Amino acid sequence: MPPSINYGNDSTFIETIKEFIEEEEFDELLRQKRNIEKYEFITEQFKNKYEIISEAKIDSLINRTNTNKNLDYWTEFQNEIGCLQIFSRPIISADKKTAIIRHMGLSGPHAAGGFIIIFQLQNGKWTIIEDIESWIS
Repeated sequence: MPPSINYGNDSTFIETIKEFIEEEEFDELLRQKRNIEKYEFITEQFKNKYEIISEAKIDSLINRTNTNKNLDYWTEFQNEIGCLQIFSRPIISADKKTAIIRHMGLSGPHAAGGFIIIFQLQNGKWTIIEDIESWIS
């Protein structure tokens, strides 16, 4: 997922996070988005449960179904992928103690949901302090 998908376009986003990050910090958060800062996604906790796939695999599926009208995107999606759990790169507060990501789960054309997840650094570990449902279909 892009660094912070739709963070700059979501009219309710700042309102949603204002108790966790000051509004004046938002420009710095958008700078993080533009610079596509590097973050390491630690996958050990997902081993044997999930397959990490690239955006290129999704793009390939989209291109294949767009060019071959005999293929239905959602049928091919179900056959090849089944379900996606997508995480944005984090945006991090100036004090480096709060991080925000967006999560999206997708398993079909009418089976998806998205969340804003707020983490705080507590005793050296990132802890979820808020999981805000932002949409569901």
